[in-house]
Amino acid sequence: MNTRLYSNHFFLLFLGGLAGGCAWLVHPVFVVLMWLPLLWVEKNFRENNSPQKIGRLKYYSSLFKRLYVFFFTWNTMAAFWLVVINTTGGVFALLVIPALMTLPILLFHLLSFNTLQKGLIFISCWLAYEFLQHHWELAWVWLTLGNSLASVHYLVQWYEYTGVLGGSLWILGASVLLFESWQQAENRMAYVVALSTWLLLPACFSIYLYVTHVEEGIETKIVVVQPDFDPYINKVIEDPAYISIYHQNLRLAALAKSKTTENTDLILFPESSTSTFLDEETLVTTSNWPLDFRQLVDTLKEFSSTDLLLGINTYTLVNEWQKDEPTVIQSKSRNFFYQGHNSALFYQTDSVNQIYHKSILVPGGEMFPFLPLFKKIFFFYDFKDITTPQKERIVFKQTDSIKFAPLICYESTFGEYVGDYIKKGATILCVMTNDAYWQGTPEPQQHLMIDRLRAIEYRRSIARASHHGHSGFINQKGDFEQLTATQVQVAVRGDLHANNTATFYLQHGDFIGRVALFLLCILLGARLIALDHKRVA
Repeated sequence: MNTRLYSNHFFLLFLGGLAGGCAWLVHPVFVVLMWLPLLWVEKNFRENNSPQKIGRLKYYSSLFKRLYVFFFTWNTMAAFWLVVINTTGGVFALLVIPALMTLPILLFHLLSFNTLQKGLIFISCWLAYEFLQHHWELAWVWLTLGNSLASVHYLVQWYEYTGVLGGSLWILGASVLLFESWQQAENRMAYVVALSTWLLLPACFSIYLYVTHVEEGIETKIVVVQPDFDPYINKVIEDPAYISIYHQNLRLAALAKSKTTENTDLILFPESSTSTFLDEETLVTTSNWPLDFRQLVDTLKEFSSTDLLLGINTYTLVNEWQKDEPTVIQSKSRNFFYQGHNSALFYQTDSVNQIYHKSILVPGGEMFPFLPLFKKIFFFYDFKDITTPQKERIVFKQTDSIKFAPLICYESTFGEYVGDYIKKGATILCVMTNDAYWQGTPEPQQHLMIDRLRAIEYRRSIARASHHGHSGFINQKGDFEQLTATQVQVAVRGDLHANNTATFYLQHGDFIGRVALFLLCILLGARLIALDHKRVA
């Protein structure tokens, strides 16, 4: 085993990163195997190097470079599509995100000197990192380990108790036990038994939950519309293939009418359904509605009992004294100031009942992280296309038992965040997305897979409308129903159950992440105290 190839840390970590990419692109079994090279390199590096001999800066910079190879390879392979919309921003993300990912492993390396609980420390560091990634402005939750298990959703039905971080814990625990069974020859059988138990018990429990689950709640009839507009040509006025807003609305209405009946409860359209940019003040009264919006709702007026849920871009005017707020934009004519929103609009009984503004925005695409600070530093730069979020979640109420949660694109990838809608009464999740920007890449499929985990965590049915696909329905077990192909103009009709029961995960959220963070704080405190005692001695 002491071959030159085996001892090449960079090559081994490159293979581990490839395995990480395969976990998202090929099969989730690789998500356990990917950590073995990293754990071995960390162990080997520790045993053959010393910060006292070569200096702390050289020691940790050498370790950082090794770890960076692993995380850069993993991110680049699994999420190369980040460069599709914005090459500069995507390259920046693929360079910076791996650097951030090295931090929990560096901390693990620091905390686990001369300890016997290295596996626990490793797991705590990574789980704390994933938890914190869900709660700051540079959030990157796509590669949360538990997401990789979405393609085998029948094995993770227990997410209704733990959320997606429970899957991360399962993966990390299996990786540590597998690594120790490889390293510990004397106790190998004990580790093999522990690994088998760790893997099989949750899987068997999950299959039991999957087989015995019965859909709960009032049956609700929903039509989902997939218009398949190409944002690169169909919505660019200068392009020969541009489709006018009038004809965009005609397509949306025609698709909706092809599946809608008088018994339909809701028609769901995707994010940014048309190129319309609406002033929200004009939507307050029917007489002020813009012609393009009136055209769409009037076409569907014959279905008087059917509500509409549309993803639309809107803006709100702000006063002169508000113009210095970070997300305020000055119009091209410089005559007024406004805030732009990526919105969900709920149309009910001939009126716009409610409007919701997307709250979790895509870093770099819809928002600049730490914007107030950057605006002060780069005061000379014209910050364009800034989207203003909404602080509070809201739900759209049809009846006391049927309430829709409007999840706009990236929002559906945040498990605990989605629970805020359900705590406000949501019984059906409505995902509106525009994955057409990433057509031809794995992004639409990966996003679809992540969405099914929300159905399991909360036992809520999902109606999903995507511009490009996939659209359709997800039941409370995470099964896909009437899933559409990509790049087709289509509408589908389905019956979903509006469930109002509360899962354990809804009540307790990401408790696994909080426990990991608590343990990490204790370990870090103990390490600092030990260093202080050593310095005094």
